[in-house]
Amino acid sequence: MTETYIPEHKILSPYDSTIVSSDDWPIYTINQAEVFSADTKSFTSADHISLLNADAQTPLVVSGKLFVPKIHARARLLPKSNQEQEYIQLDNVRQWAYGQYDDGKIDIWAAGAAGWYLFKPAKAYWSTFDGMTEAVQLLYYSADMYTNKSPTNGQKPKHKGTVLSAEDLFAAYAETFDLSRSGIVAEGIYRRHHRFMITSMVAGKEGVEWKKTDLYRWMERSYPVSLVYLYGNIGDTDNRRM
Repeated sequence: MTETYIPEHKILSPYDSTIVSSDDWPIYTINQAEVFSADTKSFTSADHISLLNADAQTPLVVSGKLFVPKIHARARLLPKSNQEQEYIQLDNVRQWAYGQYDDGKIDIWAAGAAGWYLFKPAKAYWSTFDGMTEAVQLLYYSADMYTNKSPTNGQKPKHKGTVLSAEDLFAAYAETFDLSRSGIVAEGIYRRHHRFMITSMVAGKEGVEWKKTDLYRWMERSYPVSLVYLYGNIGDTDNRRM
């Protein structure tokens, strides 16, 4: 972070607290975006953290270049902020959303005090962002497998259904995405994203009864401490499958 970042509350007015659904919040774009833990001092690429780690007890800092659509510029920009693009810093980010379009493209949003921010990563943040989109894709794939839907990449695996074991799920993922060493590499991917997967399963994402699946039982055996923690600290998340 070499630019001077302005706190969100000095640029944009907060969203209307009477709005019932977060789907109706204003939507902005944050370009060149990066994410850091709340106690970070140096704000270098070495301090990058996944936005998907945000929860009720883990507020994060999101910084980047703000873009305000014309439709919101007059109503949302504060008087002293006369530009529609400014370097902005969002503090206490505890909520995020994700969505997938028909072509498989995944978008991720961060929730600020003024509304949602479509997250466009900085070049230095791309590797972390790739991990975030991989995690979301993993959730969609798993949900499709347990609900007998076609996976989002259009390929048809051999094994599907609610009785699918975690090991068979790993093997099917490896086969679908042409990974080497069968399910071993796939299992490593599930382990890498276990926090996000547990968060999503506990929250009942994608309409799956996750507690009845062997994947949930595998996570329960593999990460009992994480599961207990996340049960008590899951903040609001949203999913927008387009």
